[in-house]
Amino acid sequence: MLRSAPVAAALLAALTPVAPALAQESGFRSYATAEIRGAEFIPEADIRQTCGELEGVALDAVDLAAIEDCLMYTGVFEEVTLTPQGDVLLVEVREVPLRPGRIDAGLAWSNDYGLSGTLNYEQLNLIPGTWLAVRNTWSEDYKAYQFSLYAQKPSLAGLKFALDIGGTRERYGDLDFSARSDIAELWALWEADPALSFEGGIGYRDQRLYDVQPGASPLLRQEAGAVKAPFLRFAFDYATPAAPEGAEEGARRPRASLRVESYLWNLGTGRRLSELRIETAYLQPLGSDYRVTAALRGGLVRGLGGALPNAQDRGFAGGETLRGFAPRGLGPIHQGSRLGGERWLSATLEMQRRLPVDLAKGLTAGVFLDAGTAWRLSDSLGGVIDDTARLRTSLGLSLSFDVSNVPVSLYIATPLKRVTGDRRQVFGLSAAARF
Repeated sequence: MLRSAPVAAALLAALTPVAPALAQESGFRSYATAEIRGAEFIPEADIRQTCGELEGVALDAVDLAAIEDCLMYTGVFEEVTLTPQGDVLLVEVREVPLRPGRIDAGLAWSNDYGLSGTLNYEQLNLIPGTWLAVRNTWSEDYKAYQFSLYAQKPSLAGLKFALDIGGTRERYGDLDFSARSDIAELWALWEADPALSFEGGIGYRDQRLYDVQPGASPLLRQEAGAVKAPFLRFAFDYATPAAPEGAEEGARRPRASLRVESYLWNLGTGRRLSELRIETAYLQPLGSDYRVTAALRGGLVRGLGGALPNAQDRGFAGGETLRGFAPRGLGPIHQGSRLGGERWLSATLEMQRRLPVDLAKGLTAGVFLDAGTAWRLSDSLGGVIDDTARLRTSLGLSLSFDVSNVPVSLYIATPLKRVTGDRRQVFGLSAAARF
């Protein structure tokens, strides 16, 4: 709640009429509702409660002036105006420019990345009307950074603009190469309605595949190198609106989401590529304790004008996206080298039940069936590499819960259908904490 000046509070208490008879005197008026306008960072509830009741009590011009003064004494407004409009009291405020922000650090564990640390910084209005976010992740095999600057409100033609600068460094022990990527993108967002939005961006990427290990597949050795070039990106997002907070019945409605993203990479070079990524999910509640979830993730990349994608462009399956198999544990392989595929797909179907016990917060158990694969190479070294599509499936049990506000999920899975050369992973664990 905002802090008001004692003098103003005392003045308001002295002037606020409490006897019903006063409401009949000339100049007093009672308002059915108070409408707050102009508040961006100060909660409306605080504005309503700080300087006395605004609704259902008789107020005159002196009272309104006292409330204005009281709100101004808080020091967080540049201007406050109270204007009667019939049975509505309009409260217009202009806030002193604020720059709320936060810094947090975290630790996370997942089978895909191992133990990783995070350091994040967020700031509103560092540049007026913008939100700044800086994120960093470090692990033994994976490092990432991202700088993002977003406009808070639409500007030209209802578009919100953003700038992203980021990159990754990857050196996994089960891959015979290292990879790095640095990207800068200026993009725009148009929200057609609360459930549907469209994005379009133009950027520049510096991508490098290097440190190919001795004895690795000849395909990796010929794919090593760097490419620096512009790119275009287009995407749309759909998600059913979230249920209102506290609306138990609304929370039981089905929920669905879909994201489709398309890229044109390496423009202006002889290595032009097109890439399509799709991710969709569906949740169907069954009563108060059960729900069915389904998800599908996939992608494809292909060369344009005779260009060939490399291992950095291709997709890998396994780990969290195909439980029962190790991260990057399936797909085309040659001389022990994991190559990824130009087509990749994973799907999951899971029945979950919220357990009525107090052992942990949000304790939920599930049984799931996962399926997926990665396949196809534009260059199979003359048919030496087997890149045919072979579906893998797995069956398992999952458990998720919170420990001191730290979300934890684990699973046990076993492959039902696998191919020689696939690497299994029976147990999986993920957890993340912020400080």
